[in-house]
Amino acid sequence: MRKRYRGSWKNLSLTLATVVIFFFGIEIAVRVTGIESGKPRTPPIYEKSADAALSYALRPNLNETAFRATVVTDRRGFRSEEVHAGKKTVAILGDSIAFGYGLDNAQTLSAKLNDAFGGTFNVVNASVPGYTLGQEIAIYKEKVEVLHPETLVLVFYWNDLTDTEPAVLDDDGNLQAPGWTPEQPKCHPIEDGILGWIPGSCWLDLHSAFYRTVKKIVIARTESRNLQEQQEEYRKNAFGDEVTEAALKKYAQTLAAFVQTLPRTTNLLFVIWPEKRLHLQSTQELREIAEAQDFRVLNLYEVFGNKAESLSWDTVHPNAKTVDEAAGVIKAALEEWKLLPL
Repeated sequence: MRKRYRGSWKNLSLTLATVVIFFFGIEIAVRVTGIESGKPRTPPIYEKSADAALSYALRPNLNETAFRATVVTDRRGFRSEEVHAGKKTVAILGDSIAFGYGLDNAQTLSAKLNDAFGGTFNVVNASVPGYTLGQEIAIYKEKVEVLHPETLVLVFYWNDLTDTEPAVLDDDGNLQAPGWTPEQPKCHPIEDGILGWIPGSCWLDLHSAFYRTVKKIVIARTESRNLQEQQEEYRKNAFGDEVTEAALKKYAQTLAAFVQTLPRTTNLLFVIWPEKRLHLQSTQELREIAEAQDFRVLNLYEVFGNKAESLSWDTVHPNAKTVDEAAGVIKAALEEWKLLPL
């Protein structure tokens, strides 16, 4: 009996050891190949700002891998070519959409516009992932205003109406949710499905490259699987909307205050970037808000509907093809409406 017990215990121990070695091997492989570092690490492309309204900005003189692409910035921290004193300036403000999340510099909206205009203008990409309208205004005042741009392109995305407070850059260089303090946990494990039952998921999210890789795959597959179904559902309920009148009113007030600080001669273009929801009602209200501040409004829903192609691993951010098509439409709008510098 004892021999049988010892044998069973030995087999169980060998099995557990094999499982531990197996997962440890995968952990090492994931780290060595660079697929995942094992820590919730924001790419090292940001720096803290002394301006509380700005919170953080892109570091100048970057050449870093981030979001599966290479991010290069100029000496001012713009993701575009260096500004030339002899050229007039077109400035682009926005968040990760206009920044070019997941795209190399040459594939971004600013680069495509620069190519389309043959390098005639400085096309300044002052967009930064996670920025709100308040941060876009702050970056304009801090870094763009001194360039005296003749044309300003404001690229709107729908979280601009709800994400009104800036994110926080912690001491480790990671972006945290607005209002985050060092006392709060930094982990964001999956709490649904099988992964939600794994003990120590917070620790794993902070330390395991394998866990974080699996988490990314699960999230990406779930979003991809739900994308088409959501698009069709939103098309059936085109007037269904989570945008509130209070959010629109606040956005309108912030935008109006910003425009009052601009030279009256500034050419203004407001670009509405599409998402899965059609927002038929609130898009019209948003158009009226922007037009009341002398913006010409380009609604890209009229080009893409709610089916703009996104990155293969992300259902929010546009792929290179979509950005290229959008750049062509924006160029045509700037020319047709005579919004380019003279």
